[in-house]
Amino acid sequence: MSAELSYEFVFGTYEEGLKMVGYRSEPRVAATAVSGARIQMFAATIQDANPGYWDVDFAAEVWGGLIAPPALLMGWLIPTPWQPTGQPPMPSLAIRIPLPGTTFINASNEVEYFDPILEGDRLTVWTGTQRPFGVRRELADAFHLPEEQIRVIVPDTGAGYGGKHSGETAVEAARLARAARKPVKLVWTREEEFTWAYFRPAGVIDIRSANYYKPHPHERGKGI
Repeated sequence: MSAELSYEFVFGTYEEGLKMVGYRSEPRVAATAVSGARIQMFAATIQDANPGYWDVDFAAEVWGGLIAPPALLMGWLIPTPWQPTGQPPMPSLAIRIPLPGTTFINASNEVEYFDPILEGDRLTVWTGTQRPFGVRRELADAFHLPEEQIRVIVPDTGAGYGGKHSGETAVEAARLARAARKPVKLVWTREEEFTWAYFRPAGVIDIRSANYYKPHPHERGKGI
């Protein structure tokens, strides 16, 4: 039995359907950005006067920008019926559950949002790294954002000798900024650096050294 995305129906037994309990699909990214126009059109449709949807100044002070109504976000992942790239549209059903019969099942949905989605959400992170594009991928995976909405800026920084390959600090700083709803600066202590940072493979280095002193012709003794 496969749970791959498909337009086709899938059939099976109740036992096979029970095996799908607890199945987690891959994260899906909406094809379009959250915009103020769509936020306000949705709010007008349901006649919701929440200032977080309408008042730009109020929303910026309280939330950091216009927020998307939760009910709007439930339908945001519905794929567009046409793509300018010519690619086939993504199926609306993310998971197919094998059950007997040909009747549709009306299932309820429970949705939990840990953070509000703001108009034109973007993520910008300044971090000392040797691989900014790799850090951008890590941030995209951590925050379920398209890479196009993430900017990683690398300031002048010292050498890392392989110790600045991963993006733990960038992800941590981004999480703190989201919780604080304002830019933050994250500085690890030396103890945190050696406890949580990325380490290169262990190795043993043998060093041999010598000191030779050539005396002046008028000096007695010999080189050491």
